[in-house]
Amino acid sequence: MKLVYDINQKPPLKKNLVYAFQQLLAIMAATLLVPVLAYFIIFHYAPMYGVQIAFRRYSIRKGILGSQWVGMAHFNRFFQSYYFERLLVNTLTISLYNLALGFPLPILLALLLNEVTSKRYKKFVQNVTYAPHFISTVVLCGMVIAFTAPDTGIINSLVVLLGGKSVDYMTQESSWRAIYVISDIWKNTGWSSIIYLAALAGIDPQLHESAQIDGASRLQRVWHINLPGIRQTIILLFILWGLWKKINVYDAFIEGAKEGFTTAIRIIPYLVAFLVGIAVFRTSGAMDILVNGIGYVVGLFGVDTSFVGALPTALMKSLSGSGANGLMIDTMKEFGPDSFVSRVSCVVRGASDTTFYILAVYFGSVGITKTRNAVTCGLIADFSGIIAAILISYLFFF
Repeated sequence: MKLVYDINQKPPLKKNLVYAFQQLLAIMAATLLVPVLAYFIIFHYAPMYGVQIAFRRYSIRKGILGSQWVGMAHFNRFFQSYYFERLLVNTLTISLYNLALGFPLPILLALLLNEVTSKRYKKFVQNVTYAPHFISTVVLCGMVIAFTAPDTGIINSLVVLLGGKSVDYMTQESSWRAIYVISDIWKNTGWSSIIYLAALAGIDPQLHESAQIDGASRLQRVWHINLPGIRQTIILLFILWGLWKKINVYDAFIEGAKEGFTTAIRIIPYLVAFLVGIAVFRTSGAMDILVNGIGYVVGLFGVDTSFVGALPTALMKSLSGSGANGLMIDTMKEFGPDSFVSRVSCVVRGASDTTFYILAVYFGSVGITKTRNAVTCGLIADFSGIIAAILISYLFFF
């Protein structure tokens, strides 16, 4: 048999769509990655070329590669120097001071600002505490020197006015560390509190309302609600030291469990009715008719229909999460866990939500009947998620 290839024959529409989608994703990924890669290459990897200066007797005339390699000679000279012990002690001491005072103060400031009820006063305090962060280090040093000057400094002027003696604090060993740490805290505390304020803003106000009803004071609400709410943020910022601050939230958990159990009892009738309806929909063959119809229409446009076997999972997810899980498992048993259909079924399982289940059970349990707009928005979101899941599956698994 002689095979004849028609040069005018166009490739299938499905391959064109998949290829175009892959090219679009590649262009988008390259567009997003190029600036990031350029940043790391220019400012992080390229400067590493000069690190070898630490192991050479560097000469400007000879350049980096032309300079003599001396290995660890510079490090040995530093470790054996007269000032090494003093430098090490000062470094560790100042670091501990900053850790003990500089870390908890932004948390305390954020908690205090979160309790302020006057918006005008809150904005004023925020502006005052944020402003020092934008002062350059050079200007800050000049301000510290001006404040602590023995003759014209504000601090010494007050000391002399009260009958004391003028002291040059910048040359005193006992006071210089405190000045360094306090100036750093003054500069950065307000700015560092922003991330804690953002975490506090994400705490559910209903927790505070429930605590107030139970008779909790403001301090108790800060301790049992606000601090647990930002605990993860605190841990992430303090991860190098392995700090884990455990807060007692047992009472709040018990109250939430009681309310959740009451709600569960209330929705049982709606839940049973809905599950019976799903069982009838599956056993009557309506699901198979709907899926086969969709596959027939898609095939008319010349698009690959390999994904059709995963549609029962996609359609069932809007009705019931447990039903979608069952259909996903059935698909994997029938086609194999590594088959394309099974992978699509797994992806679409997580790409949409149980819209009808939410509307029928939770809305029905509280007496909400006008759900037209909610149904429309939910179905649009589910449809978009299913389409995106199918395209992503073709991109990675087909």
